[in-house]
Amino acid sequence: MKQLFTVRTIVILILATFSSVRSFGQYYPIEGVRLGVEGGVLRGHTDKYDDKMSQAIRFLLRHDIVKRLDGDFAFTYGGIKGSDYQADLWTADYKLLYKPHIFNNVVEPYIGAGIGIVYYYAHPGMRSDKFDKDGYVGYVPVIAGIEFAVTKNLQFDINISGNYSSSNQIETKKIDNTQGKGYNDGWWGAFAGISYTLWGGSVTREKAELHARELALAEAKRVQDSINAAIAYRRMQDSIKAMAEALRLKEAQRIQDSTNAAIEAQQLKDSIDAAAQRLALMKKQPVVLKTEVGKAIVLEGIVFKSGSAQITPASNLILMSARKTLEENPEITVQIQGYTDNVGNAKSNLKLSQKRADAVKAWLVKNGIAASRITAEGYGDANPRGDNETAEGRQMNRRIEFFRVK
Repeated sequence: MKQLFTVRTIVILILATFSSVRSFGQYYPIEGVRLGVEGGVLRGHTDKYDDKMSQAIRFLLRHDIVKRLDGDFAFTYGGIKGSDYQADLWTADYKLLYKPHIFNNVVEPYIGAGIGIVYYYAHPGMRSDKFDKDGYVGYVPVIAGIEFAVTKNLQFDINISGNYSSSNQIETKKIDNTQGKGYNDGWWGAFAGISYTLWGGSVTREKAELHARELALAEAKRVQDSINAAIAYRRMQDSIKAMAEALRLKEAQRIQDSTNAAIEAQQLKDSIDAAAQRLALMKKQPVVLKTEVGKAIVLEGIVFKSGSAQITPASNLILMSARKTLEENPEITVQIQGYTDNVGNAKSNLKLSQKRADAVKAWLVKNGIAASRITAEGYGDANPRGDNETAEGRQMNRRIEFFRVK
């Protein structure tokens, strides 16, 4: 019940913080050296499964370092406990707090981290005599919170923190007389409290407003100077763009003319190469096939016996051309791809296309091409090149493709 009451109290204080910011702390910047006290809870973060919350109290001494950076000395008394361990903690740490400018000068969220030392004392009834009941260990605290002014000299603060120690011996399970063997011991904290400015915080409302006006005037002048510079820069840019546009149009036309000439030259070369291949085939001589990485060509003229993967003698010329291509280009690796039309069972077509692709690969390997340069894959009636509704289209779809992988 005490732990539940403490948690509820902290929640109420947090809600009161956000509802009171506008009305209480509107004109009181947080400055100077502040002494404060906070109440809250600690909860162990150990390798036990039943860490519980305990009440704690903290005293702090907070001071300015530079703008948006504070130093924080904190002294905490509390404890961590579970069903089979309990240890009192006396901690002292120093943290640096960074305060980003999110709200205004009187509402200051912060995050921070630092170093500290903790003295722990384990209750004798919860610890075996074989282990030390107390000791000092170092720890690293990290914290996040919000601080805002209630009056010129009084501030309210809420925060949560995580603390990671350099030891796993703070808690000990008495039942089996073992210390923690998992990760190092740590604890969480949640606190709320007040601080009072001892010195350095007597900034009046008028001084704060005057400073704000000076900043506003300086910002307005900076903005106006930036606008004038931007106008002059824009005029210069318009002149440069007009000249650049004329040059760009002239260069674009030159590039287009060059591109058109290159396309026409490539098309002419392709036509000549294709004609040369057709002429060589007409002379019944194998030729080197023109291939590109990532593209497939159809091995026109490979014929199989109907419904089987047996290659007919009429296929020899195109097979010799494929062999010649691989012989004269040892860097090439290919995939032999088999296809069928869509007549019959799809699974049967897939198996037949695989067998036919394997047969072509086997022919090439038998005729001197390394098997490591060739793979074979059957695709059935996928990727049709012609209309399966016509005899001509089905003939186009029954094919072997020579796909260059490398």
